[in-house]
Amino acid sequence: MKPVSPVWLAAFLAAVVATPLHGQDSHYWTTKYGPRAALLGGAVVGSVQDVSAAFYNPGGLAMADSLGFALSLNAFEWASVTAELGSASEDDLSTSRTGVAPTMLGGAINGPESGRHVVAYSLITRQRVRNSISAVATGAPPGYQSLVSQIGITRRAVETWGGLSWAYAARPNFGIGATGFVSVRSDSRAARVGVAGNQADEGLSASRTREFDYDHFAFIAKFGALLDYESFAAGLTLTAPSLGVYGTGTMTYADIGVIDQTGGDPPLIAVSSEDGLSATHKQPASVGLGVRGRAGIFQLYGSAEWFASLDEYDVIRSGPFDRQSSTGQFEYVVSDARSSVLNWVVAVEGRLSEVVTTYASFGKDFSSNDGTESNLVMAPWDIRSVSLGVDWRFRGRSLTLGVAFGWANSPSWDVTDSVPSVGLDPPLSFEPGPIRYRSFSFILGFEL
Repeated sequence: MKPVSPVWLAAFLAAVVATPLHGQDSHYWTTKYGPRAALLGGAVVGSVQDVSAAFYNPGGLAMADSLGFALSLNAFEWASVTAELGSASEDDLSTSRTGVAPTMLGGAINGPESGRHVVAYSLITRQRVRNSISAVATGAPPGYQSLVSQIGITRRAVETWGGLSWAYAARPNFGIGATGFVSVRSDSRAARVGVAGNQADEGLSASRTREFDYDHFAFIAKFGALLDYESFAAGLTLTAPSLGVYGTGTMTYADIGVIDQTGGDPPLIAVSSEDGLSATHKQPASVGLGVRGRAGIFQLYGSAEWFASLDEYDVIRSGPFDRQSSTGQFEYVVSDARSSVLNWVVAVEGRLSEVVTTYASFGKDFSSNDGTESNLVMAPWDIRSVSLGVDWRFRGRSLTLGVAFGWANSPSWDVTDSVPSVGLDPPLSFEPGPIRYRSFSFILGFEL
C-alpha cells in the first residue's frame, strides 16, 4: 500500500483552512474606526475626541471641541493562515490575502460649536471578508489504489453600517448620546469538493457541493454616556441586539456518490437548489466600559466590552427535499451560535509637543465561536494585537500614520467531516497540526 501523499493531504486540508481565513466572522473587535481610535486599539470608550464616537460612545460627540470630516483607512492590509500538516508532511499549507480597506468616514451635521446638541453621520465597514482557495492533487490513502481530489472554496462577506447620531451635553463635562445604525450584509460561500479513483479494483467517485448566498438588513441602536474631566474620564455604552428587517437568499446542496460494482448499492444522489429563501443574521447585545487617566505627558487608556451569547439559530434554511436515491426528506441548514466574550485593550498616548502625539496599544479579541455549534464560521482562536503610530496636528487638521499587527494560534481539531465521504469506504481521514493566524495593517487617517 502506498503511503499517504502529503500533496493529497494538503489539498483536503485546504478546504478546512479556507474557512478559518474569515476569522473576523466570529470576532467583534478586528476592525477599528477613526484615525486616533485605530492607533489606540479601540481603547476610546472612555475618551472619544472625534467622529468615531458615533460608534465607540455616542455620548462623546457632545464632549468634542470640534467635529470635522474624518476618514480612516487600512491603507495596506495583509492576513495569513498557516496549517501544519503534522507527521504526514514536512511542509506547511499557507494562504494569504492583501488589500486596501476603508474602515470609516463621518462628520458632523450640527457640531458642538453650534450648541449643546450634536448631530453626526457615520459609515463604517463592520466586516469585510474575501477569500478563495483551490487545489488539485493525487495520492493513494490507505484502502485506495489511487485517488484524485479537486477542491474549490470561495467566501465573500461584506457588512456595512450607516449611522445617524445625536448627542447632548447635559453638563460641561458630561454627555449622553445615541446612534441608530442600519446594517446591510451580503454573505456567500461556495464549496465544491470531488474525488475519483480506484478501490479494490472498483472505480468510484464522490462529490459534495454546498453553496449559499444571502442579503440581510437590520437596525442596531447604541447608547452611550461620557464623563470627561481634564485628568480623568470614564464612559459607558450599551448596544441593543440587532433587529432584523429583511433577508433573502439562495442555497444549493448536492451529494453524489457512485461505485462501479455489480449488484451493489445504487448511486447516492441528493440534489436541491432553491432561491427566495428567508435569511437572517444576528448581532448580540453588548456593554462597554472605558477609562482614561493622566500621568504627566502621558494619557493611559483602558476599554473592555462584554458581548452576550446567541443561541443557535438558522441563518438560512432550504425547504424539505427528497433524496433521489432513497426515501425520506432532507434540509440544508446554515446555522450560527455565539459564546459570550469579554474583549479588552490597554493603550498609552504620549503628547510630545503641540504638534506631535504618539500612540501604542495591546488588546485581545476573543472568538465568539469557541465551543458553539455554527457552520457559518470556524475561527476558534483568540487574536492578540498591538498597534503603534503617530499623529501630526497643524492648523486645525491632523494626519495619522501607524501600523497594527495581530496573531493567534489554534490547536488541531478533527476535520474528517469536511471531506466528502459519500460512496467512500473507508472514509478519508487524517490528523492536521496546529493552525496559525497573522495579520498586518498600515493605518492612514486624516481629519479636516
